[in-house]
Amino acid sequence: MLASALSTLLLLLLPGICVATCKTAVASLKVKIEASETDKRRLVTSLKEHGCNHGLSFEPTDEGFDYRIAIADILKPKMTITQAASARLKRPSS
Repeated sequence: MLASALSTLLLLLLPGICVATCKTAVASLKVKIEASETDKRRLVTSLKEHGCNHGLSFEPTDEGFDYRIAIADILKPKMTITQAASARLKRPSS
């Protein structure tokens, strides 16, 4: 009976203990992010999550910023213009 009560109490308290808490922000950094809207949202979320563990808070802004982050997608296909040959190439005779 006592073991059952202790295990129930432990199960109720454990989630509250295991929840990660943020350190109090020591510094607030203003960041200008130049990226697509989806990349910008994802980066802001990531910065806030990781900064929380180190006592930093990040505030996205366009003016009066401390840091600028520019993200470019280099894997997007680019338009290329090619000219197709109209004549067939002949193999040199040996």
